[in-house]
Amino acid sequence: MQIGMWYWNTPFAIMPSQAKLLDEIGVTTLYVRTSTFTTDGKRLKRSVPQTWGAQSGSQKVVLTFNFDGGLRSHLSELPVETMARDVAAGIGRSRKEAVAQGIKVSGFQMDVDCPTRLLPKYAELLVKIRQRLVANGDLQPGQSFSATALQTWLNSRHYQDLADACDFVVPQFYEGEIGRSIDRIHPISDTDNLVPGMNRADRTGHPFFAGLGIYGHSLLFSPKGKLIGTYHGLKPEEALRHPSLETQSEIALDDRGHQADPKQYIGENLLVLRAMKPDQFGQGLGVKIAYWVPTAEMLRRELNIVRTSRPSNCQGVILYRFPEPTDALSLPLPTVRAAILGEKTQPSLDIKMTRKAVPWSLIGTEKTAKVPPYEYHLTLRSLGDVPTDVSPHALGILLRFSGEGIDLAELGAFDSVIPGIVSSEGSFQPCALPHANALILKSFYLGPGATLRSGAIRVAADGPKLEKVEYHAKFNGGFVPYLGSNEPRF
Repeated sequence: MQIGMWYWNTPFAIMPSQAKLLDEIGVTTLYVRTSTFTTDGKRLKRSVPQTWGAQSGSQKVVLTFNFDGGLRSHLSELPVETMARDVAAGIGRSRKEAVAQGIKVSGFQMDVDCPTRLLPKYAELLVKIRQRLVANGDLQPGQSFSATALQTWLNSRHYQDLADACDFVVPQFYEGEIGRSIDRIHPISDTDNLVPGMNRADRTGHPFFAGLGIYGHSLLFSPKGKLIGTYHGLKPEEALRHPSLETQSEIALDDRGHQADPKQYIGENLLVLRAMKPDQFGQGLGVKIAYWVPTAEMLRRELNIVRTSRPSNCQGVILYRFPEPTDALSLPLPTVRAAILGEKTQPSLDIKMTRKAVPWSLIGTEKTAKVPPYEYHLTLRSLGDVPTDVSPHALGILLRFSGEGIDLAELGAFDSVIPGIVSSEGSFQPCALPHANALILKSFYLGPGATLRSGAIRVAADGPKLEKVEYHAKFNGGFVPYLGSNEPRF
């Protein structure tokens, strides 16, 4: 089964460590968003061009082009010949720019989400674009010409025309429905339609790939829960830090978009935050931001269906999308690797504490002490291949001291630090720092391979000792708790 991956980031750059993971995953081709076509109502032109950086690894590159919303709205009005001429010319220029930067171009792909009623015109457009690319010498023997497809197109008799125009088509089996209200949301993955969709695509007699989602997204809803549109503002971990937003709910989803139990869990989590204050223009109070966050289980379920049920013309899968650095809304490459290779995705945290004496903090004071003030630093590394959930409860580190006397507690790279009192029964109660005998350090998201370092944690002269470090993390919807503790040695 061949594996490809869409690359939607800018600039395009594959580091050696990423190339190694792609090789281990089995990704042979990257479908790189190269440019978006727009229109002034008469002519088409390129916008948002890709910037080509260094590429390590053996992956082939297919230049991928889409249309913006304005162009799609004019699709029924613009002549096919005009569009084909301008698109082919833009693709040719993009190919020359990529080749000049050392990119080995292996084909071209069109990604145009037009209405199903315009499918005959779109198929004709693809035929004309291909003819011009061949005539211009841009599409050469051995290079592919392909297109993505919406699921609704598979029910159209004109889908055959689309398949005939391409070397292969990629139906996208994700985000088939969004849901018009917060109470009727739909998951991103669409496993119910995967088998019947693949069978319909197979009837064309042409090769095709199944497009699978490994990403999350965010939508905006009104105070009454009605869909407003997509949201491209804060990342989910940033939204959790925002003082004007509060967490309304966080649930693990089943295939109907409801709260799942462990057996129903589809590998997607839903985090909803609500605006507690209006913006600077007095707008937005009560508006909800909903984040769909993927896990390894999402990809594992999709792959199992394709592997066991794919028809003869299904060549493999193309995954959407290559993760941006520190992007909690797309699966990290180590997680994709583990899911595809069938390995057990395993969290693992490594926590180290360091301690040093800071006697100079007594200079200029009249204090004397048998034991000088100490300064602690915590370093946490994620050694596993899965990220935590994105959650207010994603990761917590409890530092227990022998008594009061914590003078300083700095965040460092953590999201919050909470001083408190731990009772003899083990319960934690927040309090002011001078009365605290414990600290909780929190992070709202931790990706595989990530490292977090605390700021300085200082105890007074003749003050308490750090006795114990306890930790918990939330993975895979919280169904598999990850807990641990250790006694630090210095």
